[in-house]
Amino acid sequence: QNVCSGDTPAAFTSISTPTANIAGAIYSYQWQSRIGSNPYSDIIGGNSETFTPSSVTTTTDYRRKVISSFNGVPCEIISSPVRVIVDSAPTISLSAASTSICSGESVVFTASGGSSYEFFVDGISQGATSTQNIKSISGITDGQLVSVRGVNAQNCYANSSVVTITVNPIPSTGSLSSGLVSNTMCSAEFPIFTATGGATYEFYVNGIQEVGSQVSGNIFNTASDTTILTDNALVSVRIINASGCSQTITSTIRVNGFTGTNVIGNAQNVCSGDTPAAFTSIST
Repeated sequence: QNVCSGDTPAAFTSISTPTANIAGAIYSYQWQSRIGSNPYSDIIGGNSETFTPSSVTTTTDYRRKVISSFNGVPCEIISSPVRVIVDSAPTISLSAASTSICSGESVVFTASGGSSYEFFVDGISQGATSTQNIKSISGITDGQLVSVRGVNAQNCYANSSVVTITVNPIPSTGSLSSGLVSNTMCSAEFPIFTATGGATYEFYVNGIQEVGSQVSGNIFNTASDTTILTDNALVSVRIINASGCSQTITSTIRVNGFTGTNVIGNAQNVCSGDTPAAFTSIST
């Protein structure tokens, strides 16, 4: 038989037993084992016709001695040996692309040392055994333990050491204020945006990051670099906490302005006490 280290071989069955030449002879059995070229030694308790060995970690030979006793004289016949070959278990390792992530992120794990793998989170299987040694696992919570069981070509398996994943929270109390009423401004105004809830901040207008003098810590002052906002401009802030996790808040800015010119009628000269002509609208 071939077994994996630490496994228990299947029971040895009896294919044939010898017959004594003298009627009334008493039969008995003694199972023996050896490792390598060492002498065979009796197995305690191995006195039945069949035998189930205990778990093995080294290739071992077994044989059965049949004893026929008559008038106090024992005669022996010894079977050919049966060899139990012990195949080594694989050495399985597991690594993670990152052991510290932000809430909601996935982690890519890479296993090695086997020909097929089964991944576990806190002992719960993440899918059937597969030849794929790379697996992306989502939904991990803080402190959970990830491991992998690897199987080699001899169908022996071993478990990797566990990898502990730290899951950091994203900012949950961040805010972005424009200082405007309902995020509405007049054209040519330069609002000041203030963010809260993080350790550092990144400001964006329509997806383009704002850098330079207009950004200072948690303040984005559009007047510092005359950043002109147009109607429906998207002003965003990425709020980053001490763990490097972030949330993004976006405000849509409405800009109330005009096109064209505001021109009324020409100047007039009137006498004191007279009523000027009505002012007409030349353009609006």
